[in-house]
Amino acid sequence: MSAKTIKADDSYFDKTAKLIPSEAIALFLALSSVIATTNLEDDTKGYYLVGAAAVIGVVVIPIVLTNLYSVTLLSQHFVAVLAFLVWIFNVNYDALPKFTDYPTHERLIGSLVLLLFTFLAPIFVKPRTG
Repeated sequence: MSAKTIKADDSYFDKTAKLIPSEAIALFLALSSVIATTNLEDDTKGYYLVGAAAVIGVVVIPIVLTNLYSVTLLSQHFVAVLAFLVWIFNVNYDALPKFTDYPTHERLIGSLVLLLFTFLAPIFVKPRTG
């Protein structure tokens, strides 16, 4: 078993830490920083590029978990991808395109979702026994 695989004897804190896809978040932050500092002709290109960076992160998470950390638990992959989406919404709020005028794009709601998701996520990933 690898360091990222959730085990039955892991503490709540350990499970929480293993579900935060720090590598993908770091990749997204680096890509979006490069995009933000590039002089683009219009904001639309920047939004598409940030969206592409998010898609890259979503694709990279299962690859990293499987190939580098030998994580085979599908629920862990799923929750890690959801965690990535919740985290990038909060850590780089201003770079994300505003698709709607609904309050889901307010910082307060995003922060509350991040806190609740991070608190509840370990409950939904049950390690295999045996």
